[in-house]
Amino acid sequence: MPIFIEDTYLNQIKACLAFPDVDNLLLSDDQIKDICIAPSLREYFSKFPIKHEYQEPVGFNEEKTVSFPDSYVFGVLTCCVSDIGNNVVGSGGDFWTIVAYNSFGMGNINVMRGSGGMYGIRGYNPNNAMEMNEMYRDKWKSYQNKYVTLKFHPDYVKKEIKVYSTANGMLNITWAKHSENFQDVQFQFINDVIDLSKARLLDHLADTSGILSDTNLEITINAEALKDKASALRDKVIEKWSAIPDIVYLHVV
Repeated sequence: MPIFIEDTYLNQIKACLAFPDVDNLLLSDDQIKDICIAPSLREYFSKFPIKHEYQEPVGFNEEKTVSFPDSYVFGVLTCCVSDIGNNVVGSGGDFWTIVAYNSFGMGNINVMRGSGGMYGIRGYNPNNAMEMNEMYRDKWKSYQNKYVTLKFHPDYVKKEIKVYSTANGMLNITWAKHSENFQDVQFQFINDVIDLSKARLLDHLADTSGILSDTNLEITINAEALKDKASALRDKVIEKWSAIPDIVYLHVV
């Protein structure tokens, strides 16, 4: 797939080889995109992927397979089930739906309507009954977190994820995506990706000059100096990115 990058950024990458004063570079623009910019973009999106949110209902004890939405998705950032027992309260359903119904004032419909007090009486709160209801809800919520099972198994070959849940709810997946468009790089990291691309361009010239030898050349290329410059550019970016924590998956219900 072709790389899309504005000429301004492409020229900034080529500037490490004295462009435009030296217009005759070893690589064409398209070759620079394929050999230097494309791997730099992959390295960037591996660290800072584009987040694509996805939702769909999941049923009680249901196992389902969700395909990756497109070819740019390369991983899963988060996978969780929210709104456990999301049926209308009192309409029946799985165990957690019934628990949620009973935890609201033992099914008193006036409490659910937000009357502002116990038994439908505004401001009436004997023995802190409303607070006790909240404590019971917190208790059942802790049981829910403990006993609800969510399993997911991403298959990166088949480009799909298998999900199993023991409770009704809303399946939430955050996909990790990459891009071939340089504009999708976050503003604060544009110079970093440019430096990575420069490092690869300098490495290529150093490797090429080490392989090719022409005694008739009046100007020689210092391959070692090019390697050192490339390493300095690359190490600066790697050190900066390594200080930024990676995304950690958490099971949240």
